[in-house]
Amino acid sequence: MSWQSNLEELIKLLVKKSIPIIIVEGTVTEVYEDSCDVEIEKDLTLFKVRLNTVLKQENGLQIKPKKGCKAICGIVENNPNDAFIIKVTELEAVKLSNVENIEISQITSVKISDADEVIINDGGNGGLTITPKLVEELNKNNKVLQSIMQILTGSPITEPGNGAPSALQTALKGAISGKQLGDFSKIENEKIKH
Repeated sequence: MSWQSNLEELIKLLVKKSIPIIIVEGTVTEVYEDSCDVEIEKDLTLFKVRLNTVLKQENGLQIKPKKGCKAICGIVENNPNDAFIIKVTELEAVKLSNVENIEISQITSVKISDADEVIINDGGNGGLTITPKLVEELNKNNKVLQSIMQILTGSPITEPGNGAPSALQTALKGAISGKQLGDFSKIENEKIKH
């Protein structure tokens, strides 16, 4: 072995020991439950790249890349069998688990697009109402109630036969006295939409 070869091997050894993490870019070729394969160059693939930066992490944030997207990977101590995802260009899923508190501040907007389902607190209270449809239906009920109230508070209705004022009209007029129809014009919070 020549002195140049020895020097080259020594430099490689020193560089390998002095760089605890190497950053590489590649393309995600396969995605698994907790890992993915990333092709760095043709015929050079990192297999089982961790989706979590910490080994056996059960808490926190896990990003699952979309197959075919670009990915930035960290290789620990120059060991291609110990790599993790740092960032990806497209996400298949984001998983947040076992987190006690989440603080989000100074957010202008959060948008969820093309979601088949969004579940909050196990979905036990059913789906969100569609506010314009709810207002439309409530306004129909208000029109019916308004018509009834106009009859009850309008001119006296006489009892058939004796011409006395209707006892039912008088009783119902007293029951609704001072009451108003619902105003549903301000029930929508336009900052939360679906």
